[in-house]
Amino acid sequence: MLDKGIEMLQANMRVDDWQLRRKHLVEHQLYLIGTQVESQRRAETDLINIDVFAAAPSDNAKGRGTSTLQFTPGISDDIPERIERALDMAALAVTPRYELPGPADYQAIELRDPELAERPWETMERWRTELHEAIRRENDVRLSAAEFFVGLETNTMLNSRGVKGQYPATRAFIEMVLLAGNRQEENENYFSTTVRAMSHLNLSRIVKERATYARDMLTAQTPQSRTGPVIISGRAVAHLFDPFVYRTNGQAIYRKFFNTAIGDDVFGERAISGDPLDIAVDPTIPYGGASAPFDEEGLPLRRIQLIKQGRVENLMASKRYADYLGIPATGAATNTVVGTGSLTFEQLLRGPACHIVEFADFHADPMSGDFVSEIRLGYEIDARGNATPIKGGAVSGNVFNAFTNCRMSQETARLRRYYGPKAIRFEELAIGGA
Repeated sequence: MLDKGIEMLQANMRVDDWQLRRKHLVEHQLYLIGTQVESQRRAETDLINIDVFAAAPSDNAKGRGTSTLQFTPGISDDIPERIERALDMAALAVTPRYELPGPADYQAIELRDPELAERPWETMERWRTELHEAIRRENDVRLSAAEFFVGLETNTMLNSRGVKGQYPATRAFIEMVLLAGNRQEENENYFSTTVRAMSHLNLSRIVKERATYARDMLTAQTPQSRTGPVIISGRAVAHLFDPFVYRTNGQAIYRKFFNTAIGDDVFGERAISGDPLDIAVDPTIPYGGASAPFDEEGLPLRRIQLIKQGRVENLMASKRYADYLGIPATGAATNTVVGTGSLTFEQLLRGPACHIVEFADFHADPMSGDFVSEIRLGYEIDARGNATPIKGGAVSGNVFNAFTNCRMSQETARLRRYYGPKAIRFEELAIGGA
């Protein structure tokens, strides 16, 4: 079906260009209820998307339209009709023309873990055993449910300009719910993560940490409202850098959300008294959450230093927006890599301060940098280092202001597509509470 579709695209005189993205996934799934296996299954999916480019009318030579077709393998009788309908739709949505990438050499990146690819059932059984043993070591904690998904995906990219790229990658998704307390008073703690290599998942460490959080939630109190030192760790750390990355994005610059230029100070006129800010995107990290040899346009990917010592070193742009802006194409965003700081994690936790380990949800507005996020769990740390659990209330601030006076940890965290400091201490953030 795939070959047939490509032949039809090549023969159709209305097709100006085309690009094809295919993801074939074989996934093994294990579901647990408590300590018992509820079910297990194997699933196979094949997703094929073809972008069809149609030349604009002769009075608009600088533009052309695009429409996307999604194919299901085995259903091919209506391919000619679907291509024609896509071309008709593309002609109605003309945008400025850009050129598709041509053939290129792609880097070899380690993305296929043999353990996950070749022994998925054995791997999940080891994880199940490790999970149960870790929970047995915890007081007043039990497993409510868990799910393990282990898959091998094959990604293929083809286009009318001769691009031919393919790479395999493993991926495992793990989800669990722990319950702490007795049957009369329990607290639920949810955790999920995605990894591409078996060695990147330490279930014993995860259970120990999440069990502690679940127990502490039972006694946590609402914090007092104030402005002062706040340490943020856990998943929210990765999202603190999103507004900085967004300001170097070619699409945002083309749409005139920002006028970022190489050499700009990302803090503007603000005085800096904390650790310097270094941010890169790196698609070459072995088993990285967003690692890949090429992006969705078939453009080769490489490491790009976006910000160095607080100044913009490079802009990041897909082939489309690079052509629009007249700048080098770097490809889409990949793994965010942030330079480490000057203090150890323990030094960051000096009190009095508030340490937030988990938010209900954390999102910093990519335009303004503002954020307001509810505290799911944190700790009030006094001058002697004693920690008291807190929950409720919210932390608010602006990342562009906050990073002018912060310290980042020397220790690092690997959080899906983030690689950088484990924790960050901001000297002046607002806490809204009791």
